[in-house]
Amino acid sequence: MQPFVPYLVGKPHPLGSRLYNIQKCIRTNDIDDIGDERHLSMFEMMGNWSLGDYFKKEAITRSIEFLIDVLHIDKSKLGATIFAGDEAAGIPRDDESFEVLQALGIQHIKEMSFDEHGESDNFWTPGPVGPCGPCVEFYYDRGESFGPDDWDMGVNDRYTEIRNNVMMSYYQDGSGNGFQPLAQKNVDTGMGFERLNMVLQHTETIFETDVFASARAIIAAHTDTIYSDYLQSYRVIMDHLRAATFLICDGVLPSNEGRGYVLRRLIRRGYFNVTKLRELSTEQYAEFVKSFVTACITEFGPWYDGMAGKADEVCDAIIKECQQFQQTIANGLAELERLIKK
Repeated sequence: MQPFVPYLVGKPHPLGSRLYNIQKCIRTNDIDDIGDERHLSMFEMMGNWSLGDYFKKEAITRSIEFLIDVLHIDKSKLGATIFAGDEAAGIPRDDESFEVLQALGIQHIKEMSFDEHGESDNFWTPGPVGPCGPCVEFYYDRGESFGPDDWDMGVNDRYTEIRNNVMMSYYQDGSGNGFQPLAQKNVDTGMGFERLNMVLQHTETIFETDVFASARAIIAAHTDTIYSDYLQSYRVIMDHLRAATFLICDGVLPSNEGRGYVLRRLIRRGYFNVTKLRELSTEQYAEFVKSFVTACITEFGPWYDGMAGKADEVCDAIIKECQQFQQTIANGLAELERLIKK
């Protein structure tokens, strides 16, 4: 979203006022959740934008049309959230979105506002400064085996967010002036590719979709294990090595700061989870990495520039980092043994 900030505050975009994009995203602030049914450190985000063009009614109507008429999702399994408003912040309840959702037949609508820390899952902002606004999030009911039938969206794991319309109509300047109206009203719509696949393919988690089929098979073949026996480790490996492949293809290398540290952490956590499955020799691990990276680049390379022909570069970076990690572990164990004896 950040590259769009100038256009959200009024600068004309050279491609017009209605845009779409599909992008790769790295998100590691919830890295400890990797392994559950829906979180990833690397995911593909599908988005479309209204830059001072259509607003709430059109955005909500088109979102529901896409989910129901194009993807054939059962309307009775869809719920939505709106922003309940906050008197102290000077932001009213989102009555317009509520009325549009009701008119379009969405029966389950949850209202959400700021918590005691001034944060909300249903009011998006890029930080203390920038364009922001209330959200209309769409949730899918995955069925009774995933939780109680309470439509407590955002809390109950039975309901998974699959689409989000951010109605950007405010601006924070960081000077304590609160939320000021934007000169133009915008919409930022986001929809996660992997989560949508989980819904459409009726799998229990994103990791059982066809997006991860080759990764599951490669891990099983190189470790002589079964996915269902090691769910957590398989999922961390699939996610982290895929994310590492994308990062290295974009020119990031392991280091102790910034993006390089994110990459280092992903590679090391991935390696650690491989060792939970099987102790591989250096040569065996190198073969595994080569198979995994080659398959990843083969599948995603045609869709993302800058990946083709980089398999060797990616493999070298990952293997070198793992060898350094092995040495770090060996040194640490030796020091621990010394301290124990002392």
